[in-house]
Amino acid sequence: MVTALGIVVAELVTNSFDHAFPDGKGSTNVSVKVGAGVDDMATIVVSDNGIGFAPQIETKRRGLGLVRRLIQQVRGTLTVDAKHGTVWTIRVPGTPGAAAALGL
Repeated sequence: MVTALGIVVAELVTNSFDHAFPDGKGSTNVSVKVGAGVDDMATIVVSDNGIGFAPQIETKRRGLGLVRRLIQQVRGTLTVDAKHGTVWTIRVPGTPGAAAALGL
C-alpha cells in the first residue's frame, strides 16, 4: 500500500508543479494524518495555491487515471476541490485494524 500511495502523491505533486503555476510562482503542500478520525482512516492532502484544476475530457495525460486506479487498489477514496487552488484529499485505511478489516 505504501508504494502505491507514494506514486499517487508523487503524481499529484508533479501535476501541481507542471500545471498549477503558469507564472512560475506558488506553493504545494502535502500533509498526512493517520487514524485521526473515528474510522481509523489515514488522510493525505496534496494542495496548491495555483490556478485550480480543470478536468480535461479528451487528453493524452494518463497520470490521473493511474492515480485513480491506485487509490481504488488500496480501497481508498480521492476527492478534489478546485475552488481556491487545488486540494486533493486521499483517505485510506490508516491503522493495522482498519487495513485488516478491508483485507489489506
